[in-house]
Amino acid sequence: NPQAEERRFLSPAGFQVTVLPVRKKGSIAAFAVKCVSPNGYAGDVEITAGFTLAGKITAVLVTRHRETPGLGSNVCERKFTKTIFNIFKPLPPGLPPNRILDRFNGMSVPAAERWKVKRDGGEFDFITGATITSRAVLEAVEQAGKTLALRKNEFIKGERR
Repeated sequence: NPQAEERRFLSPAGFQVTVLPVRKKGSIAAFAVKCVSPNGYAGDVEITAGFTLAGKITAVLVTRHRETPGLGSNVCERKFTKTIFNIFKPLPPGLPPNRILDRFNGMSVPAAERWKVKRDGGEFDFITGATITSRAVLEAVEQAGKTLALRKNEFIKGERR
């Protein structure tokens, strides 16, 4: 039962974080980390991020939100776009794209500096009209990564290598 290993923590900024080790052949191979930012435009924005053992992000999903359809929801939703050119083709494998969420793939969360959207002087894109939602997703991913960095040794000590 994978949920038996999940643990809940408070992030350095006080956000709710749940860490779940992902096992392959009995050993921890990665982590799934949920984090809830209370700072969305319409309230809580919950993300789930996949992390390698080295702390690199493999994927980010927004799993719960109440953001405005067509604005904040554009930051949160992943969907394949059907056009006249691909309408009869099967859907590609993997997650549907999202230019904001896919930006995190392969990144590691920095320990010291705080991530920011471009509007606040950072390097992360945001959706015009949904800057608050973009900030909430960004800070949730940041807090998930920082919490995992602080706590992952609690999961992997005693693991066979």
